[in-house]
Amino acid sequence: MVEGRNWPQRVFLESTSLFQQGSKLQKPEFAKLLELRDLLKFDLMVSEVSWAEYVRQREDKLDELARDIKSVDVRLGDWNQDTKNIKASLAQLAELKKTIRDVYDKKAKESGIQILGIPAINVYRLFHMAIDRVPPFEQSKDDKTEKGFRDALIMFTILATIEGRPEDHSLVITQDALLTKGLKHHEDEFKTVVTTASNLDEANAHIEARVNEWYRKYLVKESDEAKAELAKYEKDISDQVKAIRELTDFDLGTGPFFFALGSKKLEVGESIQRVNGLKVDGVDSAVWRDKNKDESRILFRVRCSATVVTSVSPTLPFFSPTKYPIGGEKLSTFLNFATPTRQEQERTIPMSLYGEAKLKRTEGGWKLSSMKVDTSQPSTEEMAALSLT
Repeated sequence: MVEGRNWPQRVFLESTSLFQQGSKLQKPEFAKLLELRDLLKFDLMVSEVSWAEYVRQREDKLDELARDIKSVDVRLGDWNQDTKNIKASLAQLAELKKTIRDVYDKKAKESGIQILGIPAINVYRLFHMAIDRVPPFEQSKDDKTEKGFRDALIMFTILATIEGRPEDHSLVITQDALLTKGLKHHEDEFKTVVTTASNLDEANAHIEARVNEWYRKYLVKESDEAKAELAKYEKDISDQVKAIRELTDFDLGTGPFFFALGSKKLEVGESIQRVNGLKVDGVDSAVWRDKNKDESRILFRVRCSATVVTSVSPTLPFFSPTKYPIGGEKLSTFLNFATPTRQEQERTIPMSLYGEAKLKRTEGGWKLSSMKVDTSQPSTEEMAALSLT
């Protein structure tokens, strides 16, 4: 152990923090966590339960994509068009689904994520925990629900891994309040100490706050250099943002998922009617990958402002993902029902977009080879949010 080390030696990815990484496990905030892991030599772990849920979600996305492609196949068939390539794509999706678990087990290995098997757990104990509503079992009213079984498996997997090791300063990244409460509740029994962070931004901040001064200076230097390099390409970033023609509730952070998490971007009953514009406010985080090679890339998060018009309705609509063409009216879906409008107002909603700049080394420094900025899609492959520094 490094003398004076007080940063986590074991970091656990659980719950939403894992799902937010999307399909590629290449988000900037995750890249930052991997960079911290490589330099500080801590273990990055995930319970078998959470990993299985994550892979199942990938399978669900493949099924969703297959349904969309089948719909296109039918529509083109109705117009007597050749659908051979579309059928080939469906077959490719079917083959991918057969091997999806092996694909993601390989991704975990490549990323250095350790998948922890479920330890031996006394079923009788789980039974009594559920009856007595011991966290993470839900303390529901009138005992009408009994949620908590999977969280209990996750909790005991973590506790068994760090039992008797308070010096590990273990960190669990989760938004689940009951899982957090359960971990704290069992600390004394397992003679350990657990800290929780609600997202990767918070986890990275927690780790960085505990590293030695030399490493903090190193991180600041690397991040500043990445931001300084990106500053040369402000127009390229702005052009990429201007090319985005449509946003969703999830991009804006205003959908039902965020409402359930207590998002304050919109008031109760308030809904977005249209998006008038989107502008770049600046790059607020960046991480430079493969900087010592001839070809490198910078992952970054762009802070943006969306100018929207909202209305307040007397009743809440049924929620489904809504799309907002920039400069036009929102696109309705079959789950959105029109309701009388009481008032409209224009307001600015902060949001983030995420990008990647690919660079080639030259005699004078670096030359941009490509720039890409994407929207976040919380319920699809690219779910929610890269962040760092």
